[in-house]
Amino acid sequence: MDAGVAIVLTDARHTPSGLVLPFHRHHRQSVIARLQADAKDSLKKRLWQEMVRRKILNQSAVLVAAGRDGAATLKEIPRHVEPGDPDNVEARAARFYWSRLFTEFTRDDPADRRNKLLNYGYAVVRAGVARARRIYEKAPHQLVLL
Repeated sequence: MDAGVAIVLTDARHTPSGLVLPFHRHHRQSVIARLQADAKDSLKKRLWQEMVRRKILNQSAVLVAAGRDGAATLKEIPRHVEPGDPDNVEARAARFYWSRLFTEFTRDDPADRRNKLLNYGYAVVRAGVARARRIYEKAPHQLVLL
């Protein structure tokens, strides 16, 4: 933790199942955690709504980039996402997305190697974001975005 290393933990099938990060490396982390915990539910729900909408729009863009069908349908789905996504539009969009991106694929099939690779990739991205945030908090004037 003193070195600021992010550690990715895996389960018995080598699927990432956890992430260990240094928590109190900077005084602002506790302030940010407190602000997030104290935020009104209405704000949290609106932020979740926007995040889900953006995620679905990004999935649409991936389908376009991959030359797959269904991008136009995905592009219409975000307008149905309500604050907090009580109707779970995100999950329905995800099922649609994954079925268009890969053939014969379900995201929850633990035997499918693509799932393991995706889970590993997500864990690496989460660790990278957490590490970049820590670096930024130490020296925000030195951050270079590519």
